[in-house]
Order: sequence, then structure tokens, then C-alpha cells
Amino acid sequence: PTEITVSDDGQGFLNGTVSGVTAVGLVDYNTGNFTVVVNNSTIAAGNYGPSSDKDVLITYDYFVEASSDIGEIGFELKHKAVQAQNKMLKSLWSVQTMGDLQHYWGEDAEGLLVDRMAKEIQLEIDRGIINDLLTAATESGNSQSWTRTPTSGLYPADSAEYIRTFLTKVGIVSSTIYKLSFNAQANFLVVPPAVFGLLQSLPEFTIENVAPQGIAKAGTIAGKYRVYVNVYQSDSTVLVGYQGNDVFDTGYVYAPYIPISFTPTFFDPETMTYKKGVIQRYGKVLIRNYYYGLVNISWS
Repeated sequence: PTEITVSDDGQGFLNGTVSGVTAVGLVDYNTGNFTVVVNNSTIAAGNYGPSSDKDVLITYDYFVEASSDIGEIGFELKHKAVQAQNKMLKSLWSVQTMGDLQHYWGEDAEGLLVDRMAKEIQLEIDRGIINDLLTAATESGNSQSWTRTPTSGLYPADSAEYIRTFLTKVGIVSSTIYKLSFNAQANFLVVPPAVFGLLQSLPEFTIENVAPQGIAKAGTIAGKYRVYVNVYQSDSTVLVGYQGNDVFDTGYVYAPYIPISFTPTFFDPETMTYKKGVIQRYGKVLIRNYYYGLVNISWS
């Protein structure tokens, strides 16, 4: 067999000639894919290659030891201005309400409202973060579509076999995240309640929270994706995302600046009411939108 050795010029261009036969090509350093064209008339005539029983074998090797152009890895810190944001909430309750709660149910009105305000502040922050991630996923262009109603009669709509076709779409989005990030596949989903109900019907779904409220982790699917349910999310959208194990492997950063803080309780004798406020300050910034994707669902 004829062997032609081609050289990479360091910019992805391949070129080599043996006995009048020239081979040229390109290599993509990002994907590892390469193409080679050989101007041998015997190949063009079909004496070699796919149309004959004589194959053409092409391999690509990079020898670091034999090259003075040694690969290099570096580390660089870049700064980006992040504006601190505020979440504030105030509450008030009357003397009568405080007395009735204490007398009939033994409950402290101030304690109940403090707990409720803290949960509401965190819920609003969580909703804002998920909305940011949904926007980032849209901008990444990584999306798949799934129809709740089967287009063929192969599987019934409520069968596990058909619902698993939704997971196939999730897997395609997850693989694209892997390809774009050169890192890993997706490891979490944020789903609306309607999709959560479908996933619960699958035997591979492991439920961890039988009664999720607001935005909460509900379980895992196939031991691969953490599933969060978001009661405020559109039934037509599922967020697919990847989150690494450290701050350097993430697509989004949420950084509390000042934790939840409460003002002193103020009594207004003019209205006979108590007043109290809560504030939290934090920063958030999107770093990599390709860590996120979407599965769009049609329910018709």
C-alpha cells in the first residue's frame, strides 16, 4: 500500500506529497475532526476506497515529545463589575391580631411574620435566578421540542415508553452542553408541575420530596438528573443545566452580599400597629450561557 505522511503547519492545514500523489486537508483543533483530500486518480476511479475492496486508512497523531511547540495551559483572573441588588419587604400587624393569635392558638404574630418574610424573600430571589437561567438557555440556542400527544400510534400518550421520549430530548440537549463546554453533560432539570407529574409515573424516578412547595428539589431521574419543580414556571418549558462542584465550574454565580436582616420592631401608637422590615443584598452574574438549554413542550 502507498503511505503518505502529511504535516500540520500549526494552523490546522495539512499537506504532504509522495511519488506525485498529494494529500491536503484541514484539522479542527476544537473538535478533533479532520478532512483529507487525495488527488490520486486510482482513488477517483474507484480502485481504492469505499467503492472497492481496498480501503483508505487515514490517521492523525500529535507527537509532543518530537516537537518544540509544547502545549501550554494558563490561568487568568478577569474582573467583572457586579451591581449589588436589594430585596426588601415590610410587614405590619395590629394589636388586636397579636392578641387573638396568642389567646386562641398560642401563636406569636411577630414570629410568624418574620418566618414568612424570610421565606418570601428567598423565594423571590430563587424565581429571579431561574428566570435568568431560562433567558440564558434561550440565548444559547440549545433547545429541543417535544409533543405531549404522540404523532403516531406506536405508544399511548400516558405510557412510560412515550414519556421516556421526553428524556431522549433532554439527553440531546445535555449532550450539546457537553460538546459546547468540553466538560460534562447536564446534571439538573427545572420542571413545571405538569412535567413533574409525568416524571413521577416513571419507575426510574426517585422521589425525595412528596409535597414540594414553591421551588424545591423533588428527586432524581435515572440517577442522572436532579429534578427541581418550579410552580411558577410555564408548562411549555423545561430548563436543562449543568452545575459543577466548585465556583470555577459554573455558568451562573449568586453571591449574597448581606444576608437576610430584620429591622427592629416599631410600634405606631397612631394606628395601634406593629411594623417590621426585612432586607437582603446580593449580586448575581451570568458567566456561560452554554451551560443551559431548553426542552420546549407542546401540549396540544
